Amino acid sequence: MSVPDSLAQVAIFILFVMPGVTFASVRTALGGWRSPDYSVGARILEAVFVSVLFCGTYALVFGTAAAIALTSVETARSLTAPTIALLGLFLVLVPAAFGASTAVKFRWSIARNGRKFPSVTKKTNFRSDPQAWDHKVLNNQQGCFVRIRTEAGVYYGGWYSTESFASTYPMPRDLFIESQWKMSPTGDFLGKMTNTRGLWLAVTDKCVVEWIAAS
Repeated sequence: MSVPDSLAQVAIFILFVMPGVTFASVRTALGGWRSPDYSVGARILEAVFVSVLFCGTYALVFGTAAAIALTSVETARSLTAPTIALLGLFLVLVPAAFGASTAVKFRWSIARNGRKFPSVTKKTNFRSDPQAWDHKVLNNQQGCFVRIRTEAGVYYGGWYSTESFASTYPMPRDLFIESQWKMSPTGDFLGKMTNTRGLWLAVTDKCVVEWIAAS
């Protein structure tokens, strides 16, 4: 596959890919990945197919105005402010709105005063965090104790707060605990270690990590 090397070729590439890419990106960000999304070929084919549908619909609904806006990217001289606005509408905003509509539900809710207001709810419980580990460490806003049992059955732990650090995807899991505590063989916290400056620990698949609220 050759790379577009002229303004006309770039324009054609944008027309036949951008609406589909925008649609799929918004849908995936809100609704999660489907099995075809893991195939590069399937994603490219979907982007081209969706883009053709959008461009064809624009031509049928808006007629000459859409054709002028979509073909004007072949020459920079015709890129006026209204044309740029139409391009943003046709290539980004409309596909993004349709992508969002496939992943969220719009409905009217009634407040206590009887007035209706729009509300949006997601159709799935999808979260963008790649793993449960990432979700926990990224949303751990309050200080707490953390206890780690290694593969050998040895316990480590301490106080995990704003000066602590946890790696996330795609890097291997590890923890820096800002204040190390002495641990008993059964995992009880015995007291803060003298002159502690923190503890670093690699978290393997056979480690058990617990976050414990401060009492």
